[in-house]
Amino acid sequence: MDWPSTTQILDNAIQGVSQNVSFVTPVFSVMAASLVASAPDLTRNLNFAGNCEKYHKNNGLADTLRGKYSFPQRTGRHGSTYSKLTKLATNPEVDACNVIVGDLIHEQLGEKNPRAASRITSVVGELHDNVASHACGMGYSAVQTYSDPVARIVFAIADRGRGMLRNVQKVSPSIQTHSDAIKWCLYPGNTTAHNKSSWDQRLPEDYIINPHPTSVATSTCENHHMGLGLSKLAELVRDYGGSLWIFSGITHFFFWN
Repeated sequence: MDWPSTTQILDNAIQGVSQNVSFVTPVFSVMAASLVASAPDLTRNLNFAGNCEKYHKNNGLADTLRGKYSFPQRTGRHGSTYSKLTKLATNPEVDACNVIVGDLIHEQLGEKNPRAASRITSVVGELHDNVASHACGMGYSAVQTYSDPVARIVFAIADRGRGMLRNVQKVSPSIQTHSDAIKWCLYPGNTTAHNKSSWDQRLPEDYIINPHPTSVATSTCENHHMGLGLSKLAELVRDYGGSLWIFSGITHFFFWN
């Protein structure tokens, strides 16, 4: 299932049109999971059948769509040939997801190309941290390996944050469209991370009262990222002949080799 089919099915389901889902990919899983909280009609209009029904239960999508998400336990081939749908809500979850996905990438690529495995693992961790930073955990990650028609790894991440345009405008107000915001984020060296001061005081995720004076800058979404994830991801796609799809606001960007 490619991304145009995914967006069409999810759009129709949100509009109340019953949809038969014949194949679940990481792209479908993360997009459906990120949409369900704001689209209660989505779940009842998605019909999974056959092997697809079994897979969406096994990878955690079924529970997530029913509002019963729980952080996946590492069993079977989870972390070897695929990673279950994982919510990036807290920093411990981000760290745990980084380990699982990193192990998968190194198992699949480590012997053949250890440098590629290390580079990809680093960028995936950066993207996970981006969700914790910019979307405050309102996002999901999933990975799946395939062998037909060619061997490949499909990684997908989606969130319901403020979007690239609003984040980019904090450091570059001249950017006015979603398309230009995506291009800005893909340009090497551009980052919104510089907008955050290293002197910001970290508040706990469950804080109720801010103990610091109003003059003290604070942050509630801790992260370790440098803000260069997308440009590094595009670089990997070019270097290893992959493909990349980015959707933000009302605009999508698709690149392949």
